[in-house]
Amino acid sequence: KRSPRRLHSMLVALLLLCCLGTSAVDVVAPAHFEVEFYTTVNAQLPIVINVTRDWAPIAADRFYSLTKANFWADNAFYRYVPNWVVQWGINGDPSRNLGWTPITADPVKTKNLKGTVAFSTNGPTDQGARTTEIFINLIDNSAKLDPRGFAPFGIVTSGLGVAAAVYNPTPGVYGGVNETEYREKGNTWIRKEYPKIDFITSTRLLLPNSATTHQFQLAGLVLCAVCWFLA
Repeated sequence: KRSPRRLHSMLVALLLLCCLGTSAVDVVAPAHFEVEFYTTVNAQLPIVINVTRDWAPIAADRFYSLTKANFWADNAFYRYVPNWVVQWGINGDPSRNLGWTPITADPVKTKNLKGTVAFSTNGPTDQGARTTEIFINLIDNSAKLDPRGFAPFGIVTSGLGVAAAVYNPTPGVYGGVNETEYREKGNTWIRKEYPKIDFITSTRLLLPNSATTHQFQLAGLVLCAVCWFLA
């Protein structure tokens, strides 16, 4: 017969597994999902990214995990190259950038067409850059980026005009702001250096019905465990 203390420990462990959402451990993403990015560019019209996991499974899982961890809030759009890309993925709290280890590059299954989204990297041999930084293709960049190993995992289905209207903090500088400075010093530094820079204010994860159903089933299991323990 299980002791009350042991049952209590099992229940606590179950609740922790169900509720933790800020871990830097990637979880398997649904086959399809969307994320709405609300920004300082347009508070009412979000940038909506639709993800197809089959395009780049490893990248999709990382993007999903970052979204679940609320990583994107208060990210600055630190790189904007007109008629090329807009990039973000460094959290304004330096401590939140820790723990996200580099991910393996997916093979390029989908072209870097206008509106597609991929992780930043210097190519398939440079895994160190493929952690949290992503970009939107503002034009068809397939001829240049496909051979370099940039694997799109999603596409902007709404709000591409918002992405194109992001403030350019470094006109004429292709590489954007100093990423090392931003990563280490956070939003205090970047707001001082670039007062007009745009930010992501919040995100909303939109799951398919199957994923929503799974969440309700999991919640039901937790509730049953609680009732069983209290009975």
